[in-house]
Amino acid sequence: MQLISVVIPTWNRSVDVQSAVHSALRQSHRDLEVIVVVDGPQPATERALRNIADPRLRVITTPESVGLAEARNVGARSARGEWIAFLDDDDLWLRDKLEKQLRAASKFKGSHTLIVTQYLERTSTMERVWPETLPRDTCRFSEYIFCRRGMLLPSTYLASRALMLRVPFTKGLRHLEDTDWLLRAADDPLTKIGSVAEPLTIYNNVSTTGRESCDAPWRVFYVWGIANRRLFTDRAFSHYITRTIVPRAKEARASWRELFHLLSAALLLGSFNLEATLFFFASSIFARESKRKIRELLSPAARRARERAKDA
Repeated sequence: MQLISVVIPTWNRSVDVQSAVHSALRQSHRDLEVIVVVDGPQPATERALRNIADPRLRVITTPESVGLAEARNVGARSARGEWIAFLDDDDLWLRDKLEKQLRAASKFKGSHTLIVTQYLERTSTMERVWPETLPRDTCRFSEYIFCRRGMLLPSTYLASRALMLRVPFTKGLRHLEDTDWLLRAADDPLTKIGSVAEPLTIYNNVSTTGRESCDAPWRVFYVWGIANRRLFTDRAFSHYITRTIVPRAKEARASWRELFHLLSAALLLGSFNLEATLFFFASSIFARESKRKIRELLSPAARRARERAKDA
């Protein structure tokens, strides 16, 4: 069997992280080690982890908080396995997740491979299987993320150790760690990507301590996008501005001057397309819930997605 190193970064979630660790240790693929990276000294978390009596568990506590991206890197550098699987401390795995991903990985040649899966997203009001489509390759990957809503979850990643050492997470980056890594990994010519079209991870998308992504200032997203423009196609960049940044700016009460500056960036640095322009005006005028209702009114696909979420 192939050894898999499971990396679980954690910060101030002494109860949740125990559940995450148990879901990893209960995998049908038994040849694994679980590395919990405690991001800075946290006595309560360290005590909770000492109660898990399994020799496959290792706990690494960093001397000070290094952030999510570098905590993942610490785990990857410490890994002994040929494969590395990431699991966020408030998510869970189905029992056969790693087994099915390894089976998918066996079809690829080369040592720089990433296998992703769908996941079951749970919020306070719904459950849904996401994303609707999975990537087939790394070609035009920014369009998969921003035009086709390919919201991949780190807790679904199974990556070769060689890939993780070649393309680590960007140390010090906050809020965009996952997107940044995916785009850089896909941009590397050695990277191969595969998928398992089943929801094998449970994503608990609820308000929990330590989650910052919903409160990130929109300017952080804009500055990052400009700095990493080369990782986008023109179409993807215009969608990134209008679908990701403009709604945040609107909710932060940005001025119309700032909003039109974002539109100019989308059109001049990206591409002029009707879809992105419509996203801009919809995000500038309507609240998020109103946009959802309009999208469902105009799009049969959006209505079907909503119905699937209700039935999940």
